[in-house]
Amino acid sequence: MVAMARGFAGESITSFDDEMSEILLLLPREQVAEVERTAHSLGLTTAQFIRRMLAVALRASESSACRTR
Repeated sequence: MVAMARGFAGESITSFDDEMSEILLLLPREQVAEVERTAHSLGLTTAQFIRRMLAVALRASESSACRTR
């Protein structure tokens, strides 16, 4: 089942199921190439690498928010 949802800024997000959604991400071409090179050098797909980077950033953000409370 594919459903459309609205994100925080009104952009559309495609939900494939309860576990996975697709978002549109616009990046400069050179940055995409660097992400792809880095991911592949680590034996990851570009999507796996981006998910890991997001997870690290979100954990750091949560950790930082807990310290400032």
